[in-house]
Amino acid sequence: MNTIETLERDFLEHNKLLTRLIDDIDQRLLGLDMREMSELPHSATMLLFVKAVKSAKVVRNLICSGYGQDALHIACQLFEVMISLEFIAKSPQTRAKNFLEYYYYRIEERNRRLEQYGNTVVVKETGPYKGSDEWVNTSLQEKCQQVNREKEYQLVYFQLSESS
Repeated sequence: MNTIETLERDFLEHNKLLTRLIDDIDQRLLGLDMREMSELPHSATMLLFVKAVKSAKVVRNLICSGYGQDALHIACQLFEVMISLEFIAKSPQTRAKNFLEYYYYRIEERNRRLEQYGNTVVVKETGPYKGSDEWVNTSLQEKCQQVNREKEYQLVYFQLSESS
């Protein structure tokens, strides 16, 4: 039996559970009240949650296709999303606003770089956004400390980062 067959056999139940979870989340996302989701803190958490769902799908597909090492990089991003959601939950209104300010600032920053080279910007956000000092100046490790995830940072995230 080769390595891929062994992994498929050993993680068959995990893969089935992940597939059911993703399918269930997709169905629930379809039924959300988007007016409510456009308000703070939901707007920030929905951006992160949708990113997490899409990333989980990609990780599953990469692993099932035999690209586990490539999936590690995206697994790191999933960890970052989890920490961001928990960090926002500690002070939802303020931190969701800070996250969105930083998020839109980064989009506008990217658009300015693209426009320098004559590229047309497809997604144009409006508004005078600036990078939130709290969001930018709080490292992932500090966020992990604030949400009591220092151990996971050291054991999981650091190892995933090293591997990817």
